[in-house]
Amino acid sequence: MQIQESNLGEYVQCPSCRTAFTAELPAPSENPAAVVSSPRQEHPWPSDREEPFEDLDAERRELNYPGVPHRGTLILTLGILGLVLSCCPLAGWILGVLAMSLGNDDLRQMALGGMDRSGKGLTQAGKVLGLIAVIVATFSCILNGWIRLKNS
Repeated sequence: MQIQESNLGEYVQCPSCRTAFTAELPAPSENPAAVVSSPRQEHPWPSDREEPFEDLDAERRELNYPGVPHRGTLILTLGILGLVLSCCPLAGWILGVLAMSLGNDDLRQMALGGMDRSGKGLTQAGKVLGLIAVIVATFSCILNGWIRLKNS
């Protein structure tokens, strides 16, 4: 792995295995193109940010289950409820946006390998249903306004 000189002495992260280490110059006897890593015991990131593979062994990563369970069932349920309740626009918008937001976050985490990928289909379905719920709730709001305007 090659690292720019401006990053020497700083925490860096391997793009393939996500392992954090301090970038240092190689020892004179080693290949000068390589950078030696020295893992630190303390957590290099702010406390509000977590790295998905920090405490996981390679065997669990290979099994495609990094330890964070998926929320596909929850997201699908939110999408379905948003669609069913979209006749009440506020409920459709809230539940639909919630399903889309959680779905986007979870799909990103699954793509990065930080979440169980077995719920990807449920998550995608819930996200799509959330989008449909928002669209139907918007049309419902427009239709209700048009009917009220016509009757007055």
